[in-house]
Amino acid sequence: LGTGTFSTVRVATHKETGMQYAVKAINLVGIQPQTLVRLRREIQVLRSLNHKNIIQLYEIFEEDGKLFMIMELCTGGELWHFLQRVELSEKRVARIIKGIVEAIHYCHQRHVAHRDLKLENLMLESEEEDANIKLIDFGFSKVFSNSNGMYAILGSPYYVAPEDARGGQGYGCACDMWSIGVITFMILCGQAPFDGENDHERLLAVKRGNFTYPPHGESGSCTIVSELPTANLTSEAVDFINALLTVDPAKRLTAKAALSHAWLRQNARDASANVFTQLKRFASSILRSIHPPSRHVLLSDIRQMGGRGGINQMPLATYPT
Repeated sequence: LGTGTFSTVRVATHKETGMQYAVKAINLVGIQPQTLVRLRREIQVLRSLNHKNIIQLYEIFEEDGKLFMIMELCTGGELWHFLQRVELSEKRVARIIKGIVEAIHYCHQRHVAHRDLKLENLMLESEEEDANIKLIDFGFSKVFSNSNGMYAILGSPYYVAPEDARGGQGYGCACDMWSIGVITFMILCGQAPFDGENDHERLLAVKRGNFTYPPHGESGSCTIVSELPTANLTSEAVDFINALLTVDPAKRLTAKAALSHAWLRQNARDASANVFTQLKRFASSILRSIHPPSRHVLLSDIRQMGGRGGINQMPLATYPT
């Protein structure tokens, strides 16, 4: 299914039941300490979660210097790739986003922040039309105890929240809701709301929090005003995005409030032709600017950790979180 620097993911079939699973084999020999921390954290968090929109971890075992993670198999692939090959209505997009919000609401109720929501970390359960969306990669997640108890600057420049990008003052789980706003904007508008020539410029744009909508599905920009900024989106969709891409995290929609928003509650109005036009531009413009999908992260103040033992010997976190 895929290969990374230290891992390979393959399809495995249970000999007795015939059930198929995704098996991630991670080579622990020579793996970086911070990668082990991420891995240990992901395992602990996934073991504590059970939700239809979150990837399921069934079992782990360590053998011959490798860690094996037996996980749910999602045959629909990454949402990133799905968007390039299908025709979607705004109603379908709303259902996808609702699944993401439901998963994050579940996490936040359990004091878990994901902190790395992006298109590449979302998968579809199957190739069926109404397949569930699945959150994956909880390596940067954190179990938090107060509203602003996280400090590590991490994530991807296109998706990171301004309070996270600034650093130094602490931030809370509202960072996930900002990322959902970015994802929604990207799918419906076919471009990133905050962009630049490089990561530095993108982060400056995020910190300022100013963004524009492409008017009428064409290139260009339109300052956010009271009237509908683009004819291709419903007013409910625009209001939903604006309420999430709010710089002040205290004024940003929470996951609970987002689930009560008209756009998700009503599943939006059907606008197949309009949104399909946007998604065609998504494939052509977004992919030119950030393809291949950004796998890198921003990490600051990471201290080197001692020890290179197995996964069970590593501390959960020894750098600012």
